[in-house]
Amino acid sequence: MKVADDLIVVARIARTRGLRGEVVADLLTDFPGRFEALESVVAIAPDGNRRSLRIEEHWFQVYEWELAGCRVQATDGKSIGMVREVMRTGGVEILVVAGDAGGEFLIPMAQEICVEIDIDRKLVRVDPPEGLLEL
Repeated sequence: MKVADDLIVVARIARTRGLRGEVVADLLTDFPGRFEALESVVAIAPDGNRRSLRIEEHWFQVYEWELAGCRVQATDGKSIGMVREVMRTGGVEILVVAGDAGGEFLIPMAQEICVEIDIDRKLVRVDPPEGLLEL
């Protein structure tokens, strides 16, 4: 297969996921709709080798940049603060939250803790385990 030199970067593979060839990719395009019609992509390895990959299925998760500025609220209604950034750790991402009363909280983005993310309302609801929000 001949590959053109005028490729458009749409994503970067961040890590593998599961056992069936799935990957987690960081979206690098402002037009996620491009993925709707894609059946394959050209992957370029760090050593420059190119390989065609078939896309069987895709789904989007919340963009990290959309979380910045979201209010963080506990499930009991208590306001915690505002998301400043998302920190990548190689495992579960961490919400860096500027506390309403000062200080900073590091809240894992585990499904059991971040129970709701509503980008339209700019709200993240958390169910923090005991001790997580203590300074």
